[in-house]
Amino acid sequence: MQRLSPPKNQKAFILHTLINKKFISEQDIPMNGFRARVSELINDHGVDIQSEMVSFKNVFGHSSKYKKRFLPKKEVDKAIKVYNQIN
Repeated sequence: MQRLSPPKNQKAFILHTLINKKFISEQDIPMNGFRARVSELINDHGVDIQSEMVSFKNVFGHSSKYKKRFLPKKEVDKAIKVYNQIN
């Protein structure tokens, strides 16, 4: 895999993390606008970001869910091209 330059904005940071990790979630990247940036990458740039629901219990014992997001392997090359454009 090619070496990527450091991210310079939130959208690039999220895409950089998706390219380099198996999964990411809002819990991993606690920034305002996380879901908006993911939506922009999908809708504005055509990156096929997939998601999977994860169940958990919060500190009070209540059940809840969150999405962990990932890039399919076939999407990595396209994601790198988009990353280089937006960064």
